[in-house]
Amino acid sequence: MRPEPADRYPLLSVRNLSKHYPLRSWWGGKGSVFRAVQDVSFDIRPGETLGLVGESGSGKSTIGRAVTMLNPPSAGTVAFEGTDLAKLSAWEMRRMRARIQMVFQDPYAALNPRMSIGDYVAEPFRLHRPGMARAERRDEVEGLLARVGLDPRFARRYPHQFSGGQRQRICIARAIALKPSFIVADEPIAALDVSIQAQVVNLLQDLQDELGISYLFISHDLRMVRYLCQRVAVLWHGRVVELAEADALYEDPRHPYTRRLLSAVPVPNPVEERARLRAASLLPPADPDAIGGLVEVAPGHWVADTRYS
Repeated sequence: MRPEPADRYPLLSVRNLSKHYPLRSWWGGKGSVFRAVQDVSFDIRPGETLGLVGESGSGKSTIGRAVTMLNPPSAGTVAFEGTDLAKLSAWEMRRMRARIQMVFQDPYAALNPRMSIGDYVAEPFRLHRPGMARAERRDEVEGLLARVGLDPRFARRYPHQFSGGQRQRICIARAIALKPSFIVADEPIAALDVSIQAQVVNLLQDLQDELGISYLFISHDLRMVRYLCQRVAVLWHGRVVELAEADALYEDPRHPYTRRLLSAVPVPNPVEERARLRAASLLPPADPDAIGGLVEVAPGHWVADTRYS
């Protein structure tokens, strides 16, 4: 991929990221290597939302954890504002985490059941701003809860007293506590009801407009990805096979896997649905072992140079 113009310098630049896991043989010795993610590259600009889509097991969450250094990559570089995160010391990376946050798929698992909501949201301030007075910290927590649509009086309650949507709002409140520049949202709406999904997505948009946050939005919901994201990357077998502006990718998908993936989205018109599924079934299957590098087939539209079988 060619470098971005100087006036659109990426906030996050990922180049040739790979994540491998060693596999042990049945007798306990060293075995082969499982390549969860292989040679992935993309950029995220300031204030942009990049959608990452693909089937289960394609490596989406692995990429999200790798770019935040929760599970560092095996190879490649992750540069945040030009700084290679892999080269930072533990102390430097701890300071950097104030600007890089993550929202997980399961909000209940992300919350500590023994901590009140107020203590949970206040924890970033205790870690990164130890000199903050208790009263000031309490005011910040109440303001964050109000910002995500929760009653500040809920600060004394515990996670089991909230619904799934409220728990996700609490996780978002903690993620934005230190005003980060970048958030990885790892399927933040997957476990929520449809009406609650819309509320959480609208909240993410409002926070982006207000704070200028950039998102890596990981999701199975292709309709929601098109609504929320400016650009979309399609992941297949741990590799990016297509990357383009959202409208261009949805209206003119070039890779066979992208077309098959989009064909899985139901259409309310039965005649159109049957014709679309019939066309998708005629697409030639692609060989995952023959996925090559990305080629620009149109301005800003990148497709893997794949040989079809």
